[in-house]
Amino acid sequence: MRIDRRSILKAVPAWLAASAQAATDSRTGWIVEEYHVKRAPAPLGPVVVLRPRKARKKKLPLVIALHGRGETAKLPRQGAFGWPTDYGLRAWLEAATVAPVSDEFLSGVGDPRVLAKANARWGDHGAPDLCFVCPYYTDVEVHRPDDARPLMEYLAERVVPWARATLPVEPSPERTAIDGVSLGGYLALRTACAYPKSFHSLGGIQPAMNRADVPAWRRRFERAFAENPRLELRLLTSDGDFFQDGVDTLHKALVAEGLKHRYARVHGPHDYRFNRTFGSLALIDFHEEVFGS
Repeated sequence: MRIDRRSILKAVPAWLAASAQAATDSRTGWIVEEYHVKRAPAPLGPVVVLRPRKARKKKLPLVIALHGRGETAKLPRQGAFGWPTDYGLRAWLEAATVAPVSDEFLSGVGDPRVLAKANARWGDHGAPDLCFVCPYYTDVEVHRPDDARPLMEYLAERVVPWARATLPVEPSPERTAIDGVSLGGYLALRTACAYPKSFHSLGGIQPAMNRADVPAWRRRFERAFAENPRLELRLLTSDGDFFQDGVDTLHKALVAEGLKHRYARVHGPHDYRFNRTFGSLALIDFHEEVFGS
């Protein structure tokens, strides 16, 4: 199957329905690769990588992007394609190569000012030079904090070193990020708080948290910022987000503690529609801005 990149701007659903193999076509601007992390605990291991075919730099910033809970119920290989295919990240990255991207891509979700800012950046410098690593992971119970520890260790101690040894990425914590949506946002923030010196930017897109969880989160971030004051944190929620109250409360708690971070509440639901529109844009925009890519 061959894909005309400009047709992406007119038919997002057709792009999202395309097979992963299509992304290896020589006319696309982004390469999709599948890997298996060696010695990964079963059933972990499948990792999907998105990187530009013709990057401006030989070494790219590394962004670990974690899918939501829905993908944990899928087969590992299918779940690993959450961000690249099901959430439309690949479509957004391809669209960035032929910017400007129309507001129609947002389908009325999110903040069009973010897209305008991104379009200006893409028009000046081209598509972002970022390498996205999307590992599959299994379900965890957010109300039992210890449940996440094996996955946090896997991500920080297996996936990140593997990516640095295998992919054309900069092997530096200052050029490494972790982010995710919903349950993936919870896991990304937990991992970065436990390994603050391993990352520079961290984000949670509609991260799974409730108001009752906020005191524990505040303590985690206090410790993380004490260890690494240069951390760049972004919290994103929406008016239709199940976890809006928890994210809003955490934002206020971090402000009260004087912990610098970015926060936004936009319009949109907590579902695949959000992920495919503003969620993927927000993932790209934040880390591209932080790394100047």
